[in-house]
Amino acid sequence: MLGLVRAFLYLFLRFAAIGFFLLVIAEVGFDVIWNAAVGIFPSWGGFIVFVVAVAALSGAVAKKRKKS
Repeated sequence: MLGLVRAFLYLFLRFAAIGFFLLVIAEVGFDVIWNAAVGIFPSWGGFIVFVVAVAALSGAVAKKRKKS
């Protein structure tokens, strides 16, 4: 029973996070978010480097947590 409640809460949290994200995009406007992203990452190369760096850091943290 506890697993079912935990699964429901996890699913609810996922839907709430997605809903909040969509609400922010609808309120602020996609063009404002896009212009901010273009200002931060003027080229696709910079964006790809950022994504790879974040993925590497998150993998390193997950590996360290699993180890300890």
